[in-house]
Amino acid sequence: MVITGQSSQSNNKKKIKLHKKKRSQVRNQKKVYTLEHGKTTVLRKHRPSKKKQQKDAKRRRIVVDAEKAKLLRSGLITQEDIDKMEAGEDVEEGDEEESME
Repeated sequence: MVITGQSSQSNNKKKIKLHKKKRSQVRNQKKVYTLEHGKTTVLRKHRPSKKKQQKDAKRRRIVVDAEKAKLLRSGLITQEDIDKMEAGEDVEEGDEEESME
């Protein structure tokens, strides 16, 4: 039995109105919950894939080597100083190198 005409339209309007009301109630409940309890989900960055991690590590090594070569060419630092910094003996000069980057 198919309902046609104006009565079916008014029934549809009633259904839509009821549906909107229920959706707004749910939305309000969610808002009240977040106000009382705070946000439950925390957005985090996903961990990069193994391949990306390897590429990043390789890129860092290349950048560090280029930085060392640049410092050696400029004469600001000697190879011995670089060896000391890599060994972790000389902390002060290591801080200076980080500030230059």
